[in-house]
Amino acid sequence: MKNIAFIILFVIIPIWFFTNAKQNNWKEGHVGHIIRSSDAKGYYAYLPAIFIYDDLSFGFWEDMQKKYWKKVEPWSDYRKKTETGYVNKYYAGTAVLQLPFFLTAHAITISQGGDVDGYSWYYQVLINIGTICYLIIGLLLFNRFLKSNQINRWKRLTTLYVTAFGTNIAIYCFDDPAMSHIYSFAAVSLFMVLSDKFFRENSMKILLLAAIVFGLIVLIRPINGLVIFSLPFLAGTSERLVKGFDFIRNKPISLLFSALLFFAVVGIQLILYKIQTGHFIVYSYQDEGFDFLDPNIFNILLSYKKGLFVYTPLAGIALIGLFFMKKYRGLALGIFLLFLTYVLSCWYPWWYGGSFSSRVYIEYFPYIFFAFAVLISKMTKKIILVPFLVLTLFLTLHNQQQIILYRWGMIHWDSMTKEKYWESSTKAADMVRGKIKKTFKGG
Repeated sequence: MKNIAFIILFVIIPIWFFTNAKQNNWKEGHVGHIIRSSDAKGYYAYLPAIFIYDDLSFGFWEDMQKKYWKKVEPWSDYRKKTETGYVNKYYAGTAVLQLPFFLTAHAITISQGGDVDGYSWYYQVLINIGTICYLIIGLLLFNRFLKSNQINRWKRLTTLYVTAFGTNIAIYCFDDPAMSHIYSFAAVSLFMVLSDKFFRENSMKILLLAAIVFGLIVLIRPINGLVIFSLPFLAGTSERLVKGFDFIRNKPISLLFSALLFFAVVGIQLILYKIQTGHFIVYSYQDEGFDFLDPNIFNILLSYKKGLFVYTPLAGIALIGLFFMKKYRGLALGIFLLFLTYVLSCWYPWWYGGSFSSRVYIEYFPYIFFAFAVLISKMTKKIILVPFLVLTLFLTLHNQQQIILYRWGMIHWDSMTKEKYWESSTKAADMVRGKIKKTFKGG
């Protein structure tokens, strides 16, 4: 009975996401909404390319566009032309994690005599289910990390609810489930658990597992390799950090095997590039990149276009918890998040295309909401805790309202301004008041 609240949480999440997904994406005629953006199509395309078409030049793209999305839209083309052939702009790590769900869908489609093209109903629905599963796995791993760091049961539960329902995670479960962010969220959560365990136990087995997971994180999105700079925070104390690195330094064979495992995982992408272009190293983003002399820190956090704290205000409140951590740990996490924000804000375009809120922070929510868990753990007096929980509930509901407005097109996917933001808020308030009046009049 002591874990009943956690059981309820992980029942609510599938029901909530399945309901949203089925309502909007699971009808046969709308199935293309599951794998819809160019990013999602690119991440996923490795699977049909390898297992169905035997074509890593992705020549099937145009036919699938016409079949499921009714037209060929140049901006949906995830292929980039090089001197020696076409290359997929996006990386293969997401497809690796989608593989079990793809193979399940493939087997079902064959057994049912369905359209074995990699994009028919079972394929897309199973990918959506896979995303939900990885979210639950990520939350369970995050819970384990919190528990290891002495966060009590009810504070952990509150943190998990806020992470799931008070952020933009929902968008990437039922609107864009084939994007990479939920998969990265799960992988980063596992890396945090393994790193925490390594610095506590100095185990060679854990070190090797962490190397594999780190390789997977990089394979999903190379920029997420920045998590390596979170190791001082994950160590917990400076003493554990030094002890852990001494262990690695004194076991060069372990370090060598760890490096080999990391490169074996990352090497999957290099082999795919070799097959596609004849070269192991390819910069598939071509005309996009970082400008480290022109960071957009204010914009990525506070702009009406995509600011994290504007559209996900609980992330900003969570960071107050940095000041309640022990000095070493709060400083280590603060420096990591500041460095992370600097790097992410240097990408062009810094708003990362169509999205709700700043989507590139989703994989780092376990770091941000660890600070939230610390914050509420320090609230021992009800006179402080209760109002804070009321505020948290209000901002969670506010987040859900904004997601609805985003899905209705009232919060634009790319072109929000201050004026449009407050206009959408006013319209939402008017709609709520209208429904309340209608309810009371009906009664």
